[in-house]
Amino acid sequence: MEILMHYTDYTEDANRLWVDIDRGIRSKDPQRQFEAILKMPALFKKDSPTIISAALIKLATLFQEG
Repeated sequence: MEILMHYTDYTEDANRLWVDIDRGIRSKDPQRQFEAILKMPALFKKDSPTIISAALIKLATLFQEG
């Protein structure tokens, strides 16, 4: 899958990955939203509790709003 190949682009910077995920989730395009959700596991491997908390809140809000 082409989507999974993008994980290696963000090995150093959790902030850059978070910005990309956030933009994808805010997008009106369902495919881009789906791709952003698929990148979440890469974010959870980072050692940044603040970013992980923000991602979990964003994910919960996404599922709550539908």
